[in-house]
Amino acid sequence: MKLIDKLFGKTNKVKGANLDHTFVSLTNSSNDAIDIISFFKSWSFACVKKRADFLASVPNFPAIRKKDGTYEYLNSEHWLSKLINSPNALYGNSWYDLKQLAVKWLDFSGNAFFYFPMNDYKYPTQIYVLSSNKVEPVLDMYNNIVKYRYFSNNGVTIIDKSEICHIKTLSPSSDANTSFCWGRPELLLAAANAINIDNEIRTFIKDYFIREALPPFVVKTEKNMSDNEYQRFKLHLKESLPDKQIVALLEGGVELLPFAATNTNYNIINNQTFKDNAKLICAIFGVPYTMLDTSENAAYASANKVEMELRVYTISPLIDKLEYNLSNYFQNFEKDICLIHDDIKWNEPEFELKKYDLELKYNLITPNEYRTFNGYEEIEGGDVLRTSMQNVSIENEQKPEQKSKAVKKKYNDLSEIEKAVIWLQKDYLANLEYPKFVKNIAKTFNQIEKNVISSIEENIKSNIKTKDVNIFDENLWKQMFKDNCNVNLKNLIKNIFKEIQNNPDFQIDNDDIKKITDAVIEYSNKKLFTSTETIKNELNTIVDNMINEQGFIDKNKLKTNIKEHFSSMKNSRVNLIARTVTTSTSGQTQTKIAEVTNKNVVWISQRDGAVRETHYAADGTLPDDSGYFNIGGDSMQHPGGGSVAAENCNCRCYLYYEDK
Repeated sequence: MKLIDKLFGKTNKVKGANLDHTFVSLTNSSNDAIDIISFFKSWSFACVKKRADFLASVPNFPAIRKKDGTYEYLNSEHWLSKLINSPNALYGNSWYDLKQLAVKWLDFSGNAFFYFPMNDYKYPTQIYVLSSNKVEPVLDMYNNIVKYRYFSNNGVTIIDKSEICHIKTLSPSSDANTSFCWGRPELLLAAANAINIDNEIRTFIKDYFIREALPPFVVKTEKNMSDNEYQRFKLHLKESLPDKQIVALLEGGVELLPFAATNTNYNIINNQTFKDNAKLICAIFGVPYTMLDTSENAAYASANKVEMELRVYTISPLIDKLEYNLSNYFQNFEKDICLIHDDIKWNEPEFELKKYDLELKYNLITPNEYRTFNGYEEIEGGDVLRTSMQNVSIENEQKPEQKSKAVKKKYNDLSEIEKAVIWLQKDYLANLEYPKFVKNIAKTFNQIEKNVISSIEENIKSNIKTKDVNIFDENLWKQMFKDNCNVNLKNLIKNIFKEIQNNPDFQIDNDDIKKITDAVIEYSNKKLFTSTETIKNELNTIVDNMINEQGFIDKNKLKTNIKEHFSSMKNSRVNLIARTVTTSTSGQTQTKIAEVTNKNVVWISQRDGAVRETHYAADGTLPDDSGYFNIGGDSMQHPGGGSVAAENCNCRCYLYYEDK
């Protein structure tokens, strides 16, 4: 049956046992369950996954909206911050995974359900995403939702409306009374014909090769065959040529003929037809086709543009929808509280870099202008335009006074092109060590996990009934971080010094370099050590919960719970720690260099399209008289140097040196 046929005329009155992979619609009218998720194959599933992955990657920050329309980030101790940072153990405390799952359900069914169990004080304590195919709203006589039924293997659970944030995709419906109670998968509906064609093409190709690339047959006989004769003939043919299909019986003399012209069939499903159909599916879901078909071999710059198109035109409205609904829900508990994200801006610094390359090639700028733009020292004779073919000076194009070296500009006097290049240069130096940080932080997490499991084996007897068991050696964990990461820290600091090497404006001797290096390593180690404190607190919570729930420590269960917790941490925190430490170490090194060389520092915001609004606003600003930047209410000497997670995690801003 076709997808459209399955989407309409079905019922919401389904039993719990039949709900798996079943789309339920209040506007339906018959009694058959319909399997919608099964239609998400190939291109449609790839589109849904890409939408979910990109949306999940955009960080959300708990905030409160002030009277002047601006936002103030909530600190890490606020109940909403804790809830977002640690939604529930089932999903590995991953807000990323929850968002990803919610978007998939929204595309699958037109509905996403966030479930917030309440504590005794009527505040949410956990976050779950329910399977939309197992949820049924309960309506009053006025068609208002008053509660929800959730069907599971354990039976039916009634959930109060106050514990559900229901996000839906509204579409025109034949039933006006229920159209605002239940969403519909409008993208799936729009793409239904294309998805059917895609599935039919794939089925045809599969069946064709199952038949060993032989077509079906027509049976022609010179006399009429009885039913028994025909059945015997079919059985004989099946034994001789398994998986071959008889499509017609032409009675009157027996003759076995190939059926249909294969060229005609393959003209219908040729590569271009297949590709055009796939492009239609991608267009409906708002996912650029070239992101999914790697055979297109898009250039780097084009790939960046395509990604920006997805983020700006598809993901940005989707995350706005998600945040709007969740913020409205959270405001039931606290006025003006909300979730926000950094604006997704269109930014293509690669285009500007290419522009400068072309300007040099076609003699629109001098070699020294090009060298200054890219951060290199000027050369003698570099102020004269060159011919593109012979590299010969065009002598009369430059006046003598133009040959003097350019004065270093203030940051705010630079063009946007120059600012982009400076940021890219600094980002390149900082990121030389980032992949190694990721590897060694993951290594450290593995070592800590192994140490904890070993300590449990050595120090805990079965079913011990006390919490006072010393199984967590935080000092040892700190040493592990130092042993694994200090080489990376030294190399990162060395890379930052490369920015000023051979620059006469920076008078700095080896003693100062050593002092700065030692001070920054000590600073960065303290940043890393906050992870050990967090790990210890979380592991203690696991132990405490086990004691509180069952009155003793089950040794084997504890090891299992801790392994699961480490698996979650490694998935969600390794990259985050590596990125944050990379930025803070770079910023601290730049700050120390500025102090020693008597320079001012200017904030350079991230320039690859994912910058926070507060950081974008700080671009080109100097610190206050005490040497601190005010970034979204957080005070810091440099990027990554503050205390508010929302302003520091995953930051890739840097500092620019200026003469005082």
